[in-house]
Amino acid sequence: MRFDELIRYTDFLQVIGQTKHKHDIRDMTIRAENAHNDSLYFAITGTKHNGHDFIPDAIQRGCKCFVVSKPQILPADCVQVVVEDVRKYMPMLASKFYMHPEKQLKLIGVTGTNGKTTTTYMLQGILEQAGHKVGVIGTNGAKIGKKVLWNGLTTPDPIDLFGILRTMADAKVDVVAMEVSAHALDLHKIYGLQFDVAIFTNLTQDHLDYFHTMEAYGQAKAQLFTPEYAKVGVVNIDDDFGKHLDAISEIPILTTSMRGPAHIQGAVGQVQEAKQTFTASVAGLPLSFTLPMLGDYNEMNALGAIAATSILGVPLECAQKGLEHMPNVEGRFDAIPLGNHGLAIIDYAHTPDGLQHILESVRLFCKGSVISVFGCGGNRDAGKRPIMGEISSKLADFTIITSDNPRYENPADIILQIEEGMAQTNAHNYTKLVNREDAIALAVRMAKKEDVVVISGKGAENYMDAMGKKTPYSDYQSVERALGALYEKNVRK
Repeated sequence: MRFDELIRYTDFLQVIGQTKHKHDIRDMTIRAENAHNDSLYFAITGTKHNGHDFIPDAIQRGCKCFVVSKPQILPADCVQVVVEDVRKYMPMLASKFYMHPEKQLKLIGVTGTNGKTTTTYMLQGILEQAGHKVGVIGTNGAKIGKKVLWNGLTTPDPIDLFGILRTMADAKVDVVAMEVSAHALDLHKIYGLQFDVAIFTNLTQDHLDYFHTMEAYGQAKAQLFTPEYAKVGVVNIDDDFGKHLDAISEIPILTTSMRGPAHIQGAVGQVQEAKQTFTASVAGLPLSFTLPMLGDYNEMNALGAIAATSILGVPLECAQKGLEHMPNVEGRFDAIPLGNHGLAIIDYAHTPDGLQHILESVRLFCKGSVISVFGCGGNRDAGKRPIMGEISSKLADFTIITSDNPRYENPADIILQIEEGMAQTNAHNYTKLVNREDAIALAVRMAKKEDVVVISGKGAENYMDAMGKKTPYSDYQSVERALGALYEKNVRK
């Protein structure tokens, strides 16, 4: 697309340079190292770097077209469009560049501290049962059915996001279930999108390294429930912030609750091995639902999915069948049999609330001991570390504190902060192992036939982030290697 055509009828302050020169835009980027002759470079300002500083690097690579917030001194054959907010302007141009794919799709956005990924998979199960072709975008990647299109951030940056939506629209997807993070809302990643339905799961402590206060964190998520971003909302009013959202929202809201009156009201059911049944009253009609995963919080997630799909006109019988046969959510309460060493549960739980819920849910069916393996990420909300240590000491029979994406921190220092929480309960039922694979191997060796090993924090992630490098790592492979070592040991006997 020609540069002058791309920016035509968009809201900019001024254009500096000759747009009459033929500037064909074939791709867009926020990274100077990826720029070339036919690129459009967006100079965004981040928390650590200012994209304007890298414009000379982009020019060296042949780039001639730029979006900036301050006029730059550029070579005569370059053109720059000056805008008030580069972050807001980027999704507007990305949408136009990819020919507005969002207009061909029904969009469901899911926000909340926990439960976003699981809810999108529940939506997928229900919608596919109703005959829709579904795209899913979130922490586990962007997918059409089982086909993975992209792996990256929970909510992709605008250039990637609209490219993914274009691919989905071209593949005849008609509904997209998408995770919307608080960061994405605060950084205007989804600016210009309006969701047909927005779902709120919960708000618990996380990301305070970025937002600093829970109030600011909540305000970021609340943006999704405005006419600018959504037509209708589905809100969990068992959550205190959910009650607040319901009270202040300017869009119609359907409420969900497992505890009291709501538009869709659930009641806790029964746990049978790796499944649970519960009831939900929709428009006063009580219906039974079966989930292939445990946890009362997953019943709450299911209520959100039932409500959202009912707004889109999906029959309730499709919701029943779709939830019972929903796709497996890798890294979310994912059970792995360990033979004579019980069961391992791999889960993404990385917040105090998430860890508490997963351990309480395991307690419901575990006949033996619960062994908890977890760590906390580096350069993130440090305040949650002792809280999670205290939770694990209270709810698990034994805890192995380990590493989890230390980033630029010393993992041993993070572990010490977690250990401070264990001290709050005078706990002695724990040990420390920095190497995560070794920690998992120890837990598997310790476990007996009726025990459950809960491995929290990473879920389906396939890397360990340390000192600026992401090296291959998987909790699943660690469990597999631990079992292999036990098998070899038994063979030698």
